[in-house]
Amino acid sequence: MTPVVEFRNLSVRFGDTEAVSDVSFAVEPGEIVAIVGESGSGKSVSALTTLGLLPSTAKVSGAVSHAGVPITSMTPAQLRDLRGNGIAMVFQEPMTALNPLLTIGTQVAEGLRLHRGISRAEAAREALRLLELVGIPEPERRVHQYPHELSGGQRQRVVIAMAVSCDPEVIVADEPTTALDVTVQAEILALLRRLRDELGTAIVLITHSMGVVAELADRVIVMYRGEVVEDGDVFELFEHPRHAYTRSLLDAVPRFTKDVRPGPAAGEGPAALQLDGVVVDFGRFRAVEGVTLEVAPGEILGLVGESGSGKTTIGRVAVGLVRPSAGSVRLFGTELNGLRGAALRTTRARAAMVFQDPASSLDPRMTVGDTIAEPMVLQKVGDRLLRQRRAAELVDAVALPSDALSRYPHELSGGQRQRVSIARALALDPGLLIADEPTSALDVSVQATVLELLRSLQRELGFSCLFISHDLAVVDALADRVAVMHRGAVVESGERTAVFTEPRDDYTRALLAAVPVPDPRAQRKR
Repeated sequence: MTPVVEFRNLSVRFGDTEAVSDVSFAVEPGEIVAIVGESGSGKSVSALTTLGLLPSTAKVSGAVSHAGVPITSMTPAQLRDLRGNGIAMVFQEPMTALNPLLTIGTQVAEGLRLHRGISRAEAAREALRLLELVGIPEPERRVHQYPHELSGGQRQRVVIAMAVSCDPEVIVADEPTTALDVTVQAEILALLRRLRDELGTAIVLITHSMGVVAELADRVIVMYRGEVVEDGDVFELFEHPRHAYTRSLLDAVPRFTKDVRPGPAAGEGPAALQLDGVVVDFGRFRAVEGVTLEVAPGEILGLVGESGSGKTTIGRVAVGLVRPSAGSVRLFGTELNGLRGAALRTTRARAAMVFQDPASSLDPRMTVGDTIAEPMVLQKVGDRLLRQRRAAELVDAVALPSDALSRYPHELSGGQRQRVSIARALALDPGLLIADEPTSALDVSVQATVLELLRSLQRELGFSCLFISHDLAVVDALADRVAVMHRGAVVESGERTAVFTEPRDDYTRALLAAVPVPDPRAQRKR
């Protein structure tokens, strides 16, 4: 049987950098092959060669073929025919893959008219059928809506509908669930599996989530520094990994544990954060409904829930970035509501925030040293020499090289940028750290090091932490207690082990059931 996609000694170079080196593997019809590895390992570059989407600066050697026909030597016309008809792509971020100015129906129909040559009316009917196929609710209404009117999971379903519209033999899915909640992720993975089972479509799945690999893949390709270091059956790879890098990837995956960790040492004084009956309205939309929770001194409270549940709003309320419509917010016993000017700044300085995406939360024009010192400048703490000394101490504390002080954000990796964000948050020695999805955009190995960094810093410095995440395994690895939010309200809270092993609320049980387990045999039984 001829493979639907085959890589033979593929190498890709950008200037002096070899992004892919001598890669060889094949994808059989109807097979789901996962390509895993950290950022920069060559996963996405390899996948983009299947559609001829590499930039003109790329120097490609070796061969990539579709059904025995070389892709690397195709003409532009042949490549246009291949894209959609033979191979289709599902990108990581659907909001950038969809045109914000066109309706959903227009965008799904566009590929049909281009590749099949059918009429506008036929394409509109087929677009409706495709939206039904991928599970879009109320497709008759959705076809007239724009991307911003759909949720993240619905937008990803639209992108998948566009990908399968011309019955391709292969779908290349590049991190299709990374930005999605665990429940939405489970739905997208089930959809991809159903498309393979019903349509016979082969899938090349690019991901850094070993739980997703265990859930979906038949075979796994492990890439490291541009090379394939392991290629094997999913069960064999998880149970008997041969390469040291594969073993390190699997070891870095956070797993649920029933171990009871010692709780935080009882701190003195009032709670770091206390919310009583907090309500937040944005116009007519109620984002938070009567939330009451507390973060004790020296405690890590994990706040979990899907997108739109109100988690991030609660984090912003805690540092005074969002004012509640009703209810009380106390930071170390001081009521934030009603504070203004210097009093608000002084109180707010006792809490700090680490945001989800360090690339957008760091000023690209400021060096790392100036970035870390900025909170001290704003609060008029010390002179320039003291601030420089404090920045150097913090760079050391978050395990960055000393020369990082003079670098700019674009010169650092994603994990290093997040370390800078943590260092900046600790500049004023806050008693409360709000960490809003600080590891969701990171590779599993980098995620593990950032979590260990947060743990060690919290033990050393004793600050309280509100850790916001939709990744329950990450929260399980870090938190002392857990609060679960759904539709703006806290539906369950308690000690970590109790909530995750004996959940009382149906929504908590649904969240836990949707978490992919990094064990293919256990996952298939579920």
